Amino acid sequence: MKRLSDHLVEQREFAYRRSRAHPGLPDANVTTRSDSSASETVSTISDRFVSEYAAVGPTNAVRALGIGKDSTSLTDHSPDGTDELASLLWRTLRDLSASRPCTGAERVGGDFLVDWATAQLAAIESGEPTRLMSELVGPQAQTRTVFDLMAKETEQDWETIATRLENVPGAMASYIESLSAGLDDGNVASVRLVDGVANQCRTWAGNGSGGWFQGFAASYGDGSLDRRLDSAGAAADEAYGRLGQWLASTYAPLATETDGVGVDRYQIAAAAQLGASNLDIEDAYEWGWQELARIEAEKKIECETILPGGSCGEVMHLLTRDPSRAIDGVENYRAWLQDVTDERSERCRVRHS
Repeated sequence: MKRLSDHLVEQREFAYRRSRAHPGLPDANVTTRSDSSASETVSTISDRFVSEYAAVGPTNAVRALGIGKDSTSLTDHSPDGTDELASLLWRTLRDLSASRPCTGAERVGGDFLVDWATAQLAAIESGEPTRLMSELVGPQAQTRTVFDLMAKETEQDWETIATRLENVPGAMASYIESLSAGLDDGNVASVRLVDGVANQCRTWAGNGSGGWFQGFAASYGDGSLDRRLDSAGAAADEAYGRLGQWLASTYAPLATETDGVGVDRYQIAAAAQLGASNLDIEDAYEWGWQELARIEAEKKIECETILPGGSCGEVMHLLTRDPSRAIDGVENYRAWLQDVTDERSERCRVRHS
């Protein structure tokens, strides 16, 4: 695999050439002359990337892009699957380096995709996929969440769900393969994270009784697919049970006791998640502690407003138990959220106009 350091040199040259060739594209609505023989547009490259990304990482595409919710496939988390993703990222960067943005919007979009793809490649090269352990965004969590988002109205919808459920054991096996490769390379997650994910997997597996997937499949009811769905759900539960057991018995003894990831890994994560490739770590931590203090202070003020003299726990208990403070119904809740969003957006517009 091509090393990221080599690409960064090329990327600096690419950025220089682009800035020299297109110095006057600050306005996204201004169109410049384009050579009819020029390479593909950034929009064409971006559209192709989205389609290919959804094929290579269907589970990730649902979470990150909101597409492929009703696909039958799941992401291959194995080293081979990661290599396929890396190849797509390199192809996209190569195509972008040969592109000529015709508008300011294309220039901004192209630069964004270059930054994002470069950051993802940095994470892959550093071995992050082979030690990804998270109760929120780990492969086991993303896979489970996908089924919440699938359509469940028609027989065809449930046929699609059945096929995807049947792919769960393979997806979890590919995750174990990736983590095993990380163990071989010395890329390990912390014991705290491993214990959390292992317990999560055992919970979803049902701890010996019917697990989440079998319960989800049972919501189909009676019909021509009930046996297939029940079998697929049971197999998915078993796969999660195996993953939880493997994490507890094989991975955990080799995991690190250190929770912190260090400056280098933090920089890579910041670039991948925030686009902050030159983050000042010390400044970020100082800001983080200041924000925590500010939020805690505001929380005390709000708690005092809601329940004078009450603790945060007492306020939370009140808000979750008092019917007069509840919003009943999906549409009412959606309307309330929209009102809050509109009010905050207007406040932000007035402040920064």
